[in-house]
Amino acid sequence: MVQVKPGAVNDPELFVYLARTESEEGFEIIKMISSDADLEIDWYDNSMHQAYAVVPEELFGDRGWPEPTVQRKQFLQNLLSHEGIAAKLEEQLPRA
Repeated sequence: MVQVKPGAVNDPELFVYLARTESEEGFEIIKMISSDADLEIDWYDNSMHQAYAVVPEELFGDRGWPEPTVQRKQFLQNLLSHEGIAAKLEEQLPRA
């Protein structure tokens, strides 16, 4: 799991779960969870606020240009190019 801090004010954090691709030559996103947790209101069982939510693939990058599939690929490439992430994934997710 990789925790991604938001790039814009008031954007939620993302928890990105990755796995090796079937070819084992790279990684793919298998799940993303947005975190809108707020310690002031989420320290107890608060049914009025959903602090964590799964981000469906079809809703990630569903606006703007380029096309959503391109945005998702670019997000993964940017994530993996960040210092140390690809190396840590290689270490923690060894090839079969």
